[in-house]
Amino acid sequence: MSTNPFIDLYYGLRTLVTERREQQQYGAGTLVGSPFNAYGIHRANKYDLSFNLPSMVLQRATTEMTTNITELNKMLSTHCTNVIVPQGNISTTQVRVMGEARSVPYDKIYDTATFTFYMDNNGIVHKLFSIWMSCIFEPNTRLYNYYDDFVSQSIDIRLTNNETVNGSDPIAFKTVRLLEAYPSTIAPIQLTGLTGAQPTQFDVTMICRRALDIDLLEQ
Repeated sequence: MSTNPFIDLYYGLRTLVTERREQQQYGAGTLVGSPFNAYGIHRANKYDLSFNLPSMVLQRATTEMTTNITELNKMLSTHCTNVIVPQGNISTTQVRVMGEARSVPYDKIYDTATFTFYMDNNGIVHKLFSIWMSCIFEPNTRLYNYYDDFVSQSIDIRLTNNETVNGSDPIAFKTVRLLEAYPSTIAPIQLTGLTGAQPTQFDVTMICRRALDIDLLEQ
């Protein structure tokens, strides 16, 4: 509050005029202050990941790495700085019965998922995906393994909000579940000598058979 009553009166009247304009524009039942106050805006950094790693990948990771599986799954979520969530595309074909042709759907194709990870000092996350790639294509024998041996049955991308229950983790309101997913590309690592403060990152592109949208609020 200001010590000048005229300034307080001015800002009070301006607030009332603003609220009145918003009610006229967005409706009388809308919460005053912003049209987004009713549900809020989700922030892009509110998410976590859960990888269901294939058994072949887990066996080789246990043999070649000293990190336990629980810590490894946690690092996959904490070291992931960016995710491009795949969505489906409807494939169509032109069908003409009479007159103009119509676009008729015949298949649904899902995009690839892209994960950007920070490189830790021991390169654990990067080595895990290198092991996963070797489970797909054996570098020594140059043979491909069976499909069921190297695909992940599910990778969950959970969108969370700021709400918690009794101090627990943030509540997830939506999950995108990738079914039968596996890495297809580990992007080259770009290093720079311009500054020492820039963290090293690498991208992993994954192919999935399906991407399911699970609305947790409706369950």
